[in-house]
Amino acid sequence: MPFVTTLGSEMDHVRIVANGFRAFGLALAIPALVLLFMFGGSLFSLAHPPAVEPAHPLDLGQYGIVALVQYGAIGAAKMFQIFGVIGMWAGVFMAILSIVVLVFALVLFLTGRGIAAHGRWARIVGIACSVFALLVCWGVGLNVPRGGVIIVLVIVAAAVYAFWTLGWRYAVPRY
Repeated sequence: MPFVTTLGSEMDHVRIVANGFRAFGLALAIPALVLLFMFGGSLFSLAHPPAVEPAHPLDLGQYGIVALVQYGAIGAAKMFQIFGVIGMWAGVFMAILSIVVLVFALVLFLTGRGIAAHGRWARIVGIACSVFALLVCWGVGLNVPRGGVIIVLVIVAAAVYAFWTLGWRYAVPRY
């Protein structure tokens, strides 16, 4: 006799929500790791630039216009160094942001594993993540163009389903 399950059983809903948390955690972790390696590597190379000997200023009386061009180039280089500093700060910010997203992805993945094992802590974290997703989608849904509303509605539906599964329908695991 083949293995048959009913579609509305508790285990099906819990398994769907657990797999959803794991899949979303992995979907966030992969780009976060790529960004972390990309920005971390570029920040490492920017933090250790090769040594450059400073140019000696030319005598204005002896070299005339060439000395003025050199002074202008040195001034422009000093002025454009601010863009390098801004880029360095942006790279550090993006590296820190990718670490935060990576930690959040790890929390989501571990929550999915905990939900599959019927852990109460995982249900609480899953409910909190669902409420957080609903709040974020409410804010994003007000500002997204008409074509992106479908994506927001899919995320809202998944968050409501997870909230329903973890919060009301199956608050106490039955074995």
